[in-house]
Amino acid sequence: MDAELQAVRNELSKLKGQIIYTVPQHKPNRVVDIDPKGIWKKALEGDKPPVLVEWTDIFRGYKHLRTKGVADNKTEGQPFGMGSFTMPLLAELTTVEWVPKKVPRTLRYLKLKEGFSPSLRRAILARPKRHLTVLIEKDEDGYYVASVPELRGCHTQGETLDEVMENIRDAASLCLEVEQEEDEEVKLEFIGVHTIEV
Repeated sequence: MDAELQAVRNELSKLKGQIIYTVPQHKPNRVVDIDPKGIWKKALEGDKPPVLVEWTDIFRGYKHLRTKGVADNKTEGQPFGMGSFTMPLLAELTTVEWVPKKVPRTLRYLKLKEGFSPSLRRAILARPKRHLTVLIEKDEDGYYVASVPELRGCHTQGETLDEVMENIRDAASLCLEVEQEEDEEVKLEFIGVHTIEV
């Protein structure tokens, strides 16, 4: 077993006693035991005996995710049950995260934090970049508030400058995604920020 899979095994081995919800049924299963063969899960609904999820199936799911960068419960050729217990199990890894169903639509459930799938990464890199102006203010509670004037309804907040910049980047990406879907791109050219006296 290579070092990466051993790291996956070590991380998942810490889940004993945890409750994992299946997708898309959202049924609770407790991780009752972990042994050299795999992870034993027991459904909390009903009176069924524990079921073994073998390491080979878990690793097959992880390798698919590692190769493709993303995985969902409708990906073709998934004999390892990514649509039930393996997906939420893999989502417990620190290198994996859930992705909202809506945006972006091509990433429905899981992705590696290190990056997108190669095809999506190529599409993102090929897309012309937009330079957006960000206005940052500080409110009376000490929170930083950021907005992008070129994008309708694009604003967010954060406790630090780093946090608010990360949040506004995410918000701008979502606003651009919606803008593309609606095909109503607002084409404004930034001229400057001025102060007036009244």
